[in-house]
Amino acid sequence: MIGEKLKAKISYFNSLKDFYVYNSNDLKVIQDISSSFELVKNDLVPLNCIKVGDLVAAQYDDDSLWYRAKVRDIQESYTTVQFIDYGNSDKSSNIRQLPEKLINIKPVIYHCILDDVDSEEKVLFENNSVFEVIHEFMISNEIELEFISNSSPYLVKIVWNNRNLKEILNNVIEFGITPLMNEEPKKTNEDFIKEPVTLVHIKTFNEFYAQTNLLKELKLKIDQEFYSEQLWNPLIDIKYGEVAVGKSVDDNNWYRIRILNTHDDGLYFCYFIDYGIKGTCTDIYEANSFLKSTPPTIIRCKLNISNNIKMLCNNSLLNSFIDEMSLSCNQSVTMSVLKGNEPCLVDIFIDGLSLIDIIKPYPVVVTQVSHINALTLQVMTPGRCKVLCELASAKSLSIVSKPKIGKMYAANINGFWVRVRLVKICPKKLMDVILVDMCGEVSAVHALFGLPKCIQDLKTMMMHGSLGLDEISYSSSKLRKLCDGGKTEFDMIITAHNDIVGHNIVLFKNNINVSRLIKKE
Repeated sequence: MIGEKLKAKISYFNSLKDFYVYNSNDLKVIQDISSSFELVKNDLVPLNCIKVGDLVAAQYDDDSLWYRAKVRDIQESYTTVQFIDYGNSDKSSNIRQLPEKLINIKPVIYHCILDDVDSEEKVLFENNSVFEVIHEFMISNEIELEFISNSSPYLVKIVWNNRNLKEILNNVIEFGITPLMNEEPKKTNEDFIKEPVTLVHIKTFNEFYAQTNLLKELKLKIDQEFYSEQLWNPLIDIKYGEVAVGKSVDDNNWYRIRILNTHDDGLYFCYFIDYGIKGTCTDIYEANSFLKSTPPTIIRCKLNISNNIKMLCNNSLLNSFIDEMSLSCNQSVTMSVLKGNEPCLVDIFIDGLSLIDIIKPYPVVVTQVSHINALTLQVMTPGRCKVLCELASAKSLSIVSKPKIGKMYAANINGFWVRVRLVKICPKKLMDVILVDMCGEVSAVHALFGLPKCIQDLKTMMMHGSLGLDEISYSSSKLRKLCDGGKTEFDMIITAHNDIVGHNIVLFKNNINVSRLIKKE
């Protein structure tokens, strides 16, 4: 059963942790069972002649039709039954004997629950308007269902229109975007690629907002509409998620809103469509045809980033994302829309470079630790890796008899070949050299050797960084031991650029934040 998928319909929805589904292919079975009751003309069975657990034919009061049912409780004038082909339970006063041929047909419904929906379930329980929206959606649409447990009630995942139900629930609860009223497909990749965008504000990877130049112009038209419109019609029949006009409590200005909740004191909790924020409004009025039909002037986006990277370093990566965008004001920022849902799945490019490639963790070695907030690092670029590989495999190199100041050579330091640049020839045949791949450290050597041609001009990337940690609580000596003289490779994320005193960075070793490994006892 685990991993099995089917197209299904929901026959009865009580909550996210209590609903029943049937395979869409079994609809005819259920219809045939219902049709069979037209032939059942036997007399009603007295309630004192049945017992709990019996399979019976029970009449459903809401439509006066007959259905297969199991007796759950018996009272003096009625019985409580569960309609086994739908899942719901109700009272019924009229019971008949179930024909033998209908007793032998197994129920085709599955009792299901959704995992990880505690917060959503709480909202549905507390807000009847949200429950009604979700209930209508769940019973009206064919869904794709995947079983993730083997026994009833079955733990399941639900997808609708290639979208996980969790995302749809979030849209309804957080933004008032009802799937049957407010969701419309957004523009596709061809409409956005190479079009400049501005990121309005960033909350998470799954919620940030972008605005194109055309949307900025549209926003001005909406603002003008508020200034020019004099008479607004009060909104009488308030529906959850409906687009309306509301006056903000904070600044008394008018905004396009979706209504999320109403309060007894006459206040309304709303989502501000053109700003991506939530707030409270007093007066609620109908939106005219222009305001109602015009799409949001900001695009809610979700970054196309792998879950593995997000799980490894979510907060650090988000800080890097925010920092990179703060530095991009004088650069070309474009967006590619991969899926035009709500939110849109997008890639962001800065001067043509993928944002993911810019902010993703980079392999580094730490070549020097002055203290935990003064590090010298070497980024393990392809060039750096090639230099290490070539020098490690070199058995012997030709000595250079007349080296020239400023030129690159190889030197043997502590038994290892390294690239150096000659800066000074000293007495007693000593030469001062800069270790070019170790952030400019200076050393004295007796001899210099020719470099293999393939690595003479390769560039490497060196930088200074700070872990931004409290030196009272974290140990520099533990960090030095962990770095092992530049032999240990880490994954690094820059959370804030600072070319003067050193970038703020986070280091990871084997997916563990280094700060956990160097904390003092």
